[in-house]
Amino acid sequence: MAVPSAQDIIAFLTKTQEPFSKNDLARAFRVKNDDRIGFKNLLREMTRNGSLIKHPGGGYGLPDGLPEVGIIEVTDITIDGEVYARPSQWDESRGPEPRVVIEPDRKGHPAMARGDRALVRFKKSADGASARTIRRLDTPENRVLGVVEREGKGFVLIPTNKKNRNVYEIPAADLNGAERGQIVMAEVQPTRGARQTVARVRDVIGKMDDPKAISMIAVHEMGLRTEFSAAVLAETDNMKVPGLEGGREDLRHIPLVTIDPADARDRDDAVYVYPEKTKEGWTHLVVAIADVAHYVKTGSALDKEAFARGNSTYLPDMVIPMLPEQLSNNLCSLAPNENRACMAVDIFFDDQGQLQKYKFRRGLMRSVAALSYEQAQAAMVDGVTDDVTGPLLEPILKPLFDAYKILRNASHGPKGRGALDLSVPERKIVMDENNKMTGVRIRPHFEAHEVIEEMMVIANLAAGLAEDSVYRIHDKPTPQKMESLGEYLEAFGVSLPKAQIPKPGQLNEVLNRVAGHPYKHLVNEAMLRSMAQAQYSTDDIGHYGLALPQGYAHFTSPIRRYSDLVKHRGLIAKFNLGKDGLREDERATLPEVCEHISTTERASVQAERNAVDRFTAAFLAEQIGAQFNGRIRGVTRHGLFVELSDTGADGFVPVRMLPRDHYHHDEKRHALVGERSGRIFRLGAQVMATVVDAERVSGNTILELVGAENGADIPGADFGDSTFSPGGGRHRGGHNRRGNSHGGRGKNRGGPRR
Repeated sequence: MAVPSAQDIIAFLTKTQEPFSKNDLARAFRVKNDDRIGFKNLLREMTRNGSLIKHPGGGYGLPDGLPEVGIIEVTDITIDGEVYARPSQWDESRGPEPRVVIEPDRKGHPAMARGDRALVRFKKSADGASARTIRRLDTPENRVLGVVEREGKGFVLIPTNKKNRNVYEIPAADLNGAERGQIVMAEVQPTRGARQTVARVRDVIGKMDDPKAISMIAVHEMGLRTEFSAAVLAETDNMKVPGLEGGREDLRHIPLVTIDPADARDRDDAVYVYPEKTKEGWTHLVVAIADVAHYVKTGSALDKEAFARGNSTYLPDMVIPMLPEQLSNNLCSLAPNENRACMAVDIFFDDQGQLQKYKFRRGLMRSVAALSYEQAQAAMVDGVTDDVTGPLLEPILKPLFDAYKILRNASHGPKGRGALDLSVPERKIVMDENNKMTGVRIRPHFEAHEVIEEMMVIANLAAGLAEDSVYRIHDKPTPQKMESLGEYLEAFGVSLPKAQIPKPGQLNEVLNRVAGHPYKHLVNEAMLRSMAQAQYSTDDIGHYGLALPQGYAHFTSPIRRYSDLVKHRGLIAKFNLGKDGLREDERATLPEVCEHISTTERASVQAERNAVDRFTAAFLAEQIGAQFNGRIRGVTRHGLFVELSDTGADGFVPVRMLPRDHYHHDEKRHALVGERSGRIFRLGAQVMATVVDAERVSGNTILELVGAENGADIPGADFGDSTFSPGGGRHRGGHNRRGNSHGGRGKNRGGPRR
């Protein structure tokens, strides 16, 4: 067969619904010998014009990258009233940006204008992409957050979004009192005949030299809510801790303890394990959670605000809480030696860590101690006690640790269920008293973290099995993602199991093989990026990362997650624990609730990431010319992404800043190779880099390699040898420790959000 047509290739990939490599496509169409050049050119042209997309692993597929739910921006409304939009965030590697038709609902099209944004549910059809509106969003397309700067005799707006490289002229009449160096929200106004698009300042956010400027940029660009209205605050004025009325059980005799970071203020969970096992030989664990549902009533101003926020957001220098301080840091926080309303669950599990029985009840508790992770670690693991932990060691802390070992073995032991054991260190931005970044460090991770984490996981499991309102789901990764991950891992001499979708336990074997190597965190992070995103849903499909086939929910953090508050209300209704449970009419809206809180969670994650990037860039802006050790963590045809070891910052080395040569991007080996010199810059190689530029506004950092004439390769690697295996064989060096990998516990403590 000669070279196939573009239509033949599209028809073939439409039928298979999965990416194919160039060689596989050539075999499928029986392309041989001289026809291969024409076939290669056809694939290149189809990729250029958007007919095909090339995945990171090298496979070709169709540009079908729309998620189930996403955000759109209206681009056009026809004379007939047809509404067209585009995805607000689109990765150009997927192909050309799709044009989305907004379908009317039973009431017709919502009142929308060009530039308006909405959360929608996408639909795919032979005619293209369409979407149904779930709800309108606030910030229209023509709003731009930026910094006012002088240019000549006038002013311009420099966008804070690193993807927006435009510079907007600000006419003097449209400054609205803004001055150079101030962060503003502006309205873009395309003007015919103007040399550049102009902008009109609508609101002044603050000054760029303000200590909180970086966090406020992240807040405004993600549309986060920072202030509580007078109506919301007024509802908290006369609130107080309830007594035992209404059937609330007295649990104050149970010596519950909280274990949190040393600076924690919102303590929302407490634990206790009975020293003696039950007559069946089961371990009896009590997990008590703040009873937020008692204070936040359905339909109240508090409830509406908590729903709108969806969750708390943790930035390096500030916290944006879901609930006002009177609740989050006072009445709902399980302070020691204070009466507190709680939702408690008694959990019984056997010596294999299998959940046997559970009972939910509403009570009044009194924590006997508020411990830090450092205190708990010193006492439980190291045997070093202080005045607080000394009396607690035998009756409380040792039973907790014994119970943890059973649960840990059930999730990660040789005969356990094989929960994914990713090790992703969490970076902490170190701030001085003026909220200025002075450095970065890796948060210490203790076994005490895992003690609480395992107990929160089994409590969340009990809540999910007991009641069916909202689940925390984590879908399996796609075959395409696994193929890309496999090709990425080949650069380190590591291969994935042959199964199309490996089980989490099989992926742990890969992680164990690289545990002793300096590039292990790159493998962990690549595996994390290959996972599906955890989200909230009324459809219980299970949790892949935790290796739980069904029944996992979020129950243990209602102070900072609306999902947990919904689950509490569901449990109250299920077990007749009060009159403030989930109503039947509310159940009908739960799918939309899940979509909303999944979206707010993603917004918070993005805000946290953007703030960390900008704080780091601001720090490096004062280190221009300084040299840092680093490692190549990404290779593209345009240059290298380098992670600096001391700060954990990501910087970019443009290909133009490498020694003069023509560089080929070898996707299979994840390397740039000099055509004339043979010089290699390979993924995972250690480098020394100089800071050339760092933009505080956008968070971008430009680097230049020191000693680049010698390239940057992995010692002992033979570039042409596909059997290169620096990590060959099993290696179990070190103990894999996770960050907050299951979302049941941590307050922005790193790792994937489960």
